[in-house]
Amino acid sequence: MTIRYGLIGSGMMGQEHIRNLNLLDGCEVTAIAEPDLGMRELSQQTANSPIATYTNHHDMLANSDLDALVIVAPNHTHHSILKDVLDSNLPILCEKPLCTTAADCGEIMTLAETRTAPLWVAMEYR
Repeated sequence: MTIRYGLIGSGMMGQEHIRNLNLLDGCEVTAIAEPDLGMRELSQQTANSPIATYTNHHDMLANSDLDALVIVAPNHTHHSILKDVLDSNLPILCEKPLCTTAADCGEIMTLAETRTAPLWVAMEYR
């Protein structure tokens, strides 16, 4: 079984996640939500397999069959993106920080308590 990942954002950290997922057997990035055309094109070049690209995460979630999400969008967008995607009940890896304010983090943690799938904050470099 192949685990199909969707990335929201594909800047520097997004490219790193694509490269790392390329190294894992049974994983592939199948969709990217990224508003910047150049970054969408770079993601397609970086990935080992074809990627469906979208300009926003709403379209990606509506049109992609995914098994997991990785949020690597700019920090200030994490709160609104997480509010949109937590209902998907897909496993979610969110690059640090979870949100940019304690209040927003508290709201997301409350929303995440009802999920069966994990929400994980990446902290590899700290």
